[in-house]
Amino acid sequence: MDKPQTSEMSGAPTRMRAMLASNAFRVGIVVLAAAIIFGAWAFAQSGRDEAPDDGATVVLALDDDYERARQAAESGDTDKAVEILERILAEDPEHERAAALLRQLRADQVAAADSAGTQSGGSGDSATDADGSSSQDPAQPDAPDSAQPRPIDDAALLAPVTDLALLLPQVITGWERGSPLVEGSDATVSFSPTSAGTVSRALYSVHDRGSVEGALAFIENTSKVAFSSNGADVRIGQENGYFGSDERRLATAVFARGRFAFEVVVTVPDGNPASARDAAIALAGEFEAAQ
Repeated sequence: MDKPQTSEMSGAPTRMRAMLASNAFRVGIVVLAAAIIFGAWAFAQSGRDEAPDDGATVVLALDDDYERARQAAESGDTDKAVEILERILAEDPEHERAAALLRQLRADQVAAADSAGTQSGGSGDSATDADGSSSQDPAQPDAPDSAQPRPIDDAALLAPVTDLALLLPQVITGWERGSPLVEGSDATVSFSPTSAGTVSRALYSVHDRGSVEGALAFIENTSKVAFSSNGADVRIGQENGYFGSDERRLATAVFARGRFAFEVVVTVPDGNPASARDAAIALAGEFEAAQ
């Protein structure tokens, strides 16, 4: 009675093994696995596609705002440009283009306010003669002398700058600019002339010394010591500065404004570096801070 049952049970594993060994079963398993994997990938991919990249969206929005600010500044609407730039920096303090444009606009505002203050003389500045002509009140000072330098502690350059390379000259006619280098509180860039002349190289540097006193100390303790020969106080653009040489091949023209010292060191291919005085002063005048 038990033998037929045993035979029937022993046949079940045989059929199972045959089914597992069949090609159709193997193909079915592969297809099922592929469907599961593809379904999981598609779900994950759809999640990524649907999820917005908040960082990229914010950057694009801020760049659009920057363009609006730039266009407002170019059209003369400085107040609107400053308002937009301040909003950008409140959201992204590291937005370098916005910070640079805001510094420039604020400096322009300070200069405009100073100019308006010195040029407005009040009601008692002049008197009308009997013949209708106007004469200057001798008790009042003459019109401001545009040749006078700005005060060294003007507000435009008292705050730190995120990217010191922005204070370096960008383009000089007849010169080829190298790659700027920023290390801590110092930024440098070299320029090479496109044709032979008095100077064979000009190395520009900006030094953040943290204060007006620190910037002036750089000139006294560094420039005037390293370039003590032919030393002279000179005018660099709208700034008072210093010229000196090392009596070999180098000369410098340097000035301080705000917390920064602005320096150019020129190399003379031959002869006395003192002969490069005019060239060095002119090159130092390429600093935007001197203009």
